[in-house]
Amino acid sequence: MKNETGVTQHFAKAIEALKELPVAKVVKDVVKSSKEGRVALLTGETGSGKTLLGNAEMADASNHQVVVLVPRRFLAINAAESVAELAGLEVGKEVGYGIGSQSSDRSKFSPDTKLLFCTYGYALRSGLLDTAKTIVCDEVHEAGLDISLARAMLHKRMQHDKSLRVLEMSATLNAPKQAKFWEDVASTAIHHAEGKTFPCEFRQVNPDSKSLPRVIRDLIKTEGRKGVAVFLPGVKEVEALAERMREISRESGMGNVEVATIYGDMDMEERQNALKPPAKGNVKILIGTNVIESGMNVKWLDTGVSDGTGKVPYFRENGAEALIKEDLPQWRIVQQEGRVKRFTNGIFVLYSDLPKEERDLEATPEISRISLNSLVMHAARYNINPLDLKYDAPVSKSGLLQAKKELQRLNLLNDDWTYTEKGEFVASLPLGAEAGSMMWGAPQEIRSDAMELVAIAEVGGLRADFESGHGFDDRSDTLDALKAFRKLGMEAAEEDCEKYNVSWKRYQEARDLVVDLHRRLDKDTFATQRPANEQELIQVLLHGSVNRLFEKHGETYFDLIRQEGNYKEDACSVVSPKNSDRFAVAKLREIPTKGEDEMVIALGITKLPKEALCEFAANYPGALTNITFSRNDKGRDNFTGRYFGKSSITLNIPQDIPDGMRRLIEPGYSEFIREHGERPARGKPQGTDNTQALEEAPAQVKKKRAR
Repeated sequence: MKNETGVTQHFAKAIEALKELPVAKVVKDVVKSSKEGRVALLTGETGSGKTLLGNAEMADASNHQVVVLVPRRFLAINAAESVAELAGLEVGKEVGYGIGSQSSDRSKFSPDTKLLFCTYGYALRSGLLDTAKTIVCDEVHEAGLDISLARAMLHKRMQHDKSLRVLEMSATLNAPKQAKFWEDVASTAIHHAEGKTFPCEFRQVNPDSKSLPRVIRDLIKTEGRKGVAVFLPGVKEVEALAERMREISRESGMGNVEVATIYGDMDMEERQNALKPPAKGNVKILIGTNVIESGMNVKWLDTGVSDGTGKVPYFRENGAEALIKEDLPQWRIVQQEGRVKRFTNGIFVLYSDLPKEERDLEATPEISRISLNSLVMHAARYNINPLDLKYDAPVSKSGLLQAKKELQRLNLLNDDWTYTEKGEFVASLPLGAEAGSMMWGAPQEIRSDAMELVAIAEVGGLRADFESGHGFDDRSDTLDALKAFRKLGMEAAEEDCEKYNVSWKRYQEARDLVVDLHRRLDKDTFATQRPANEQELIQVLLHGSVNRLFEKHGETYFDLIRQEGNYKEDACSVVSPKNSDRFAVAKLREIPTKGEDEMVIALGITKLPKEALCEFAANYPGALTNITFSRNDKGRDNFTGRYFGKSSITLNIPQDIPDGMRRLIEPGYSEFIREHGERPARGKPQGTDNTQALEEAPAQVKKKRAR
């Protein structure tokens, strides 16, 4: 079948099947706006037909491929399969999906695919944003980092390519705000699909009145609900509730209840199994995170329950970056409610003491909540220069350049804004740039200990009371926190943390991060693990501290704290002024908390073993410069360098040169040897044991050696 312009209509059956949905009344106008070169903005209730009917109409009205961007892989698969089912087509031919890497064998599409659903990340990675002629940005209300980058790239392209067609849509779209984003490159047209889908009864239950498992049980046993979706903030909460609901089902004799979980880290097969309808005569409870929040078409759901919270990425004032659990804004509650009224009359329960109408209306774009370091690292994932883009939130160009400088000092970024080898590794971890650099620098055989150390640094330390330490190591707050963490173990209760002055919240964050790092990095390497010694732990910390070391003054650490802190020559404790910059050497410090007097307990750089110092300087160009070599009259070789262009440091070169030192001084030292000849062999006479000789030496020799 062909339309009036002669374009083959692949999705006529789907369009016919969906013609009663609210979007059907405006979809022709949306297509017309797009053809006229305007950016079309489509809003409408969840279930109104935007993703299925809107995109099918766009594809059948176009003489080229229509690419639809969605936030998550499973949404791409689910949408493609739903359209294919309605149109009587095979996924991978006229309709398909692109997920994962550019060459991923998990994708299903062909050169003849007319309607291609893919993730924002896939589009950024594959180059589709530069080549596709019609692009639909779905679920733009989520304002995730990939969504912001994709919109910024399309905005840039629109400046010089007036043939590009863009449609943005969402149930909770702030259309005037989106229109303002495009106004300098294209005119916009706002369309709203009026009309309701299936009715949904909205209820609010105060957690003080009834437990969450009891609410779910009553919905099934008392009200006869058959398919219940439960929205929770994280994997830990999801698994705990799933186990409890299985127990309740057994205890209550509810043998016909199936319990399934779904979250982002599951593989595709596990997610597909979770979304299968219950067996005939059974009831199913689907417990998940935000992967079931937007764009999902699950026909057997008739009930939703949400605790009203979610985990949102933030860049904290204390310098750490983490997922923070917080009350969800209105738009996310609306999205959750929409999952259960798409195909039948629904019930939605908000299990919270905070009413929907008292919540924030919309999300703060992720790009505004994270550090510019993270933005630059994320852009590098897609080989994007972030400097010349317009974003949907204010971004400082000078800040981007500073972030690039810091990331280059960490050896994560090339001059062309792409990853180094180390940068690729760090970007694969749930860590910021500094903590990720520490993980990169951890030798394989001590990686297990390093994960705990890095997790503590990433969450900003563990102290509950900033006036006190943890009671183990007065020289180093980070090592002090590590010892406290080990004492607590992985199953500590809140009252256990009080004993060691450990924040319960930060302990939980660090513990969850350790579990995540083990899952990502184990790979059968832990059979050879051994405990790390203090020097090795300090060396790990150094890999992430280059941005802080001497950054402010470029002077020696002790000079710095003499000027700005209450320094004592014979102690390592320093009290910094309230709200001042923290001194950081080897990350041996708590990250500052706004409004509190801050105790800094640090280990001076001049106290570090030379092996750790050389290993550090070898990994960070510019840490030790102007290296020169000399040989004394006893045949000993030394090298001298300027630390961060300031302090002069001279170190002896041993006969057996450590790897870190060798990488630091080569090829200059080899040239020095060629010019001055091999140094005289130095060593003990054959058969002599220096340790034994020292034991037998007179007391004054021992004293001299000790000094």
